[in-house]
Amino acid sequence: MDITLINTPQFSTGFQVTDGVVPPIGLLYISSLLKKNNFGINLIDGLGEKPFQYYEYNKSTYRGLSPNEIIERIPHDTKIIGITCMFSIIHSLVMDLCNLIKKEYPDSIVVLGGAHVTALPEYILKNDSVDFICLGESEFTFLKLCEALKENKYSKENSEIKNINGVGYKIGSEVIVNKNIELLKDIDCLPYPDWDSIPMENYFSSKAGHGCLKYDKWTIMLFSRGCPYNCSFCTTPKIWKREWRSRDPKRVVDEIRYLQEKFGIKEIHFEDDNMNTSIGKLNEFCDELIRQGIKINWQTSSGIRPHGMSNEIISKMVRAGCTNITLAPESGSKRVLDKVINKSLDLTEILSAAKSAHKSKLKVGAYFIMGLPGERISDLIRTIRFLMKLAMVGVDECVVSMFAPLPGSKLFDQLCAEGKIKVGEDFFESLVAMTDISKVKSWSEFISDRDLKIFQFMGFLLFHVTKSIFHPFKTLRSIFNIISGRQELKTERFILLKVRRIKNFFSFSKSPKYVAGGKLK
Repeated sequence: MDITLINTPQFSTGFQVTDGVVPPIGLLYISSLLKKNNFGINLIDGLGEKPFQYYEYNKSTYRGLSPNEIIERIPHDTKIIGITCMFSIIHSLVMDLCNLIKKEYPDSIVVLGGAHVTALPEYILKNDSVDFICLGESEFTFLKLCEALKENKYSKENSEIKNINGVGYKIGSEVIVNKNIELLKDIDCLPYPDWDSIPMENYFSSKAGHGCLKYDKWTIMLFSRGCPYNCSFCTTPKIWKREWRSRDPKRVVDEIRYLQEKFGIKEIHFEDDNMNTSIGKLNEFCDELIRQGIKINWQTSSGIRPHGMSNEIISKMVRAGCTNITLAPESGSKRVLDKVINKSLDLTEILSAAKSAHKSKLKVGAYFIMGLPGERISDLIRTIRFLMKLAMVGVDECVVSMFAPLPGSKLFDQLCAEGKIKVGEDFFESLVAMTDISKVKSWSEFISDRDLKIFQFMGFLLFHVTKSIFHPFKTLRSIFNIISGRQELKTERFILLKVRRIKNFFSFSKSPKYVAGGKLK
């Protein structure tokens, strides 16, 4: 049975900090597992196939394939169409895409998965064009569903589908969601991602990874899945049930060697929620890289915690090829950490890890969030003071984001219960404030939107002023890198990508405009 998998286009604005072009690794794991079980797969990469095409759709801007272009690429004999929807902000486009698919291929079975779907299963199933959803870690869930639907042998009413954990569907007007999500105990049971099904050269040429890029030949990988912590702003506890599972470090190194031999990869960005949860496993990974003499640059693109980040392990990470780490204190206020976001964190450990990383010549970034429910002006002042301390000890860059209540997080549930959120298209699109530096939305009853924007700007400004005073060479090096087109920091990547986008502005202004039906205006 032929199955089409679709990676959706990307919501994109001119001031979006996280406007990266990153391979859909979750979909690639699903593709490789299905192929291993003898399914015919057609993968449509809605971002990677046209990463430089920007277009307007329903008053928003996207990059990648248009909905019509995706429809044209679907084989007519496809029986199941699986679509990944990782981000709530693209809800509107994904729902329109489902409607277009059902109009063009009424006999197809449309299945949705991803973080957004896992967070709002009943809401997603309200769309009549969605037949099934797969929740959480869905490689084997989707495989079981496809096997049950093979040759139309089974219907939704059949007990075989009813017994598949993590599947949702409708029988008439009744919505049924089997919420008992099964997590893999051994994630090494999965084959390598299906890298051959996406245009790797397009990702190379985009130069827009999650982290900065020293080399053109790069990709992303997973060392582990999940996170054992329970931060209230994060969707991970709901999707991964606070379970952290690591791959065998030797197998990770074997995959790196495979990527080097097949694609010439020179740089890896690890997308783990918390790669250093087990310092022992991280230590084994570094030892294996050093033992095999693997020459690879790698970085922890997502935030890591400071616990266990001793001088010894940081030094070994550098010897094993690590170039950049990102710490994630989120706030400089202990009250916010403990009472608002439930993040058990010692800020002195952050400073200690930052000092050690700086001494070892690692590039260090730091993530912060402002505008949280219950946050006060005094908390923002503490955050800015902590930002300045980090700059003093050698942290290279910071990202100060606006809080956005992501569906699936505890703070989202809290705000819904308080009547402050009405789930719908307007709410989903408002989440862009999390990554778009031109947008602002305060969820604190004590801080106005205007004041929040001022504090965000002051935090960024005072960090860089402090950095320039205590580490002037770092500032000069960043200026030189930007002039010469090099990336050593995410900030440099952001500026270089925006310069490229400005150069393409006039071609964008002449690009196609699409309306709700997916047709040219």
